[in-house]
Amino acid sequence: MLCGNPGLTSRTTMSRSTDLAPLSMESIHRRVMLAVHTIEKEVPRFQQQWLFDLDTGDPLSWLDFVKSAEKGLESTINSRADLVKALDAYNKDEYEEVRVLPPFRELLRMCERADSYENHLIGILKRHIHDACENLLARYCLSFSAETKDCQGVDLSLDYENKITMWRKQIFDAFEDINTMEESYNDLVENVKEYIKNYDKIAYWMRESTARIFRLVEPTKKWITADYNYPRRIDDEIAGLRRQKVDLKERLRQVKFTKDLLRANVQRKTFQNAKVERKLSDNKDEKRYFKKREQTLTDEGRNIESKLERMKRELQENLTNMKKRSLDISKLNAAYDMVKKLKSDIEIYQKKLNTVNNQLVKLKKDGGQLKRSVHLMKYHHEGNVERNESLRISLEANEDSIKDLQENIKLMDSKVVTLKRIRQMKMDPMFLKKIHSQGYHPGQYVEFKDELDEAIKLAASHIKTEWKYLYQRLPFNPPRSYRDRNQDIEFIGLMNTRNFEVPPEELARRSLERWRKLNLGANVGDLVRTLRRIKKSQIGRLIEKEVAKISKVVLAVQVDTPRPTGITYNPELTIVR
Repeated sequence: MLCGNPGLTSRTTMSRSTDLAPLSMESIHRRVMLAVHTIEKEVPRFQQQWLFDLDTGDPLSWLDFVKSAEKGLESTINSRADLVKALDAYNKDEYEEVRVLPPFRELLRMCERADSYENHLIGILKRHIHDACENLLARYCLSFSAETKDCQGVDLSLDYENKITMWRKQIFDAFEDINTMEESYNDLVENVKEYIKNYDKIAYWMRESTARIFRLVEPTKKWITADYNYPRRIDDEIAGLRRQKVDLKERLRQVKFTKDLLRANVQRKTFQNAKVERKLSDNKDEKRYFKKREQTLTDEGRNIESKLERMKRELQENLTNMKKRSLDISKLNAAYDMVKKLKSDIEIYQKKLNTVNNQLVKLKKDGGQLKRSVHLMKYHHEGNVERNESLRISLEANEDSIKDLQENIKLMDSKVVTLKRIRQMKMDPMFLKKIHSQGYHPGQYVEFKDELDEAIKLAASHIKTEWKYLYQRLPFNPPRSYRDRNQDIEFIGLMNTRNFEVPPEELARRSLERWRKLNLGANVGDLVRTLRRIKKSQIGRLIEKEVAKISKVVLAVQVDTPRPTGITYNPELTIVR
């Protein structure tokens, strides 16, 4: 009666085992896939055995047979159990001619089909897959996207949550259809005569409910496959974020170097502008001095010219008087002496006037050169001011870029911590027990530390200057040659510059981070074994003690929160974009 599957009943113990906390996510995946494989095997077998050649026949002839059986056996047939007893009564030898009748065989097969459908397909298979979906899949195979509410941009978790919402709706709709058909089917089960009259509907419900049960397989398999790959996808996402962080740090280093150059240029231009401003101020004072000196020489030249003019008039008058014959010898001698003195004074003043004129010409020439120099200095000064302002703008933009890069690096670190936290929640058996006893609530997982991160920090703080020796002896997968390791050591050593020296602890940490990046299987055990090989067993013991502390996971206890249900679908729930 059970499709030739006597071993199926033992599998139904899975529903009872859901009362126990799962040991790991792998056990949950196996149990759900066992239910899926059972459905994939048993549903086609049921369809092949009971639905492939299903023919409702002539229900009226079936009813006539039931009525004749009631008369012949003198009993009332109301339920299918009564019909089965009546058909069993015809198994005696005296009713052999009845057993060969088509209605007898068809009614007998109808009862066997109904019994297999109700007890096996609906009673066992539906409960089998329902327990797997409600008590295992919807309860433990979660995305934990609520843990990312304080960290924007974790698309991997949100994408998985969107898919879970879609698959949960598909499973919910399939169960709703199955339950609706089962209720309609049960309404006709009580009265066998109504059951026979509406057997075309019964056959339709059997086919459709069987198809709906089989339709549960696809979203369940997709969900369990996605959940199985979820930790690996998280690892890939973390590796990608770390590569992006390395690129961002390199860009940050370049931008900081550019910032230092810009700041040096701004300081140099500012100093040059201040120097030019001082020269311009000095030139302005010198220009004022030139104007004052020019005015003084001009006034002095005019005074000399007026004196020369007066002396020349006096000389001309004396020469005129000397030509007069009426003068006596004493006056003539006096006039002669005056003329001689005036000529001497005129010559002296003429030299003074020439000197003043020469000085004035030179002063005007120097003043012109000074004016041109001041104009040129003003031109260069204005250009320097514009260039300095442009450099300041570039420096401000550079500082904004540094802030953006630092924020992006901080966001990368936040994403990595969040994804590590989600992965630890997925893989931690203790947290599965917590979900089993209290359900999942965001923020429950209150403590998380990466063991390898803590081991690297601890080793770097103790190994210090011997990091090169350690790096040469660490294992790599894929293998890394001695030459490649030397190049890595030189690359890490480039952090030290003439003006800035990196502490050895930082260099050691950088070397171990590079080992982690280049080694696909980097773990705490490899690091501890390498430390022991280079006679650093004490550091290895410290790391083992720290890792032992980290492995003790602390879970937050939330007592007053209700236990969540399994497959539920809220029509108002929108997919996260």
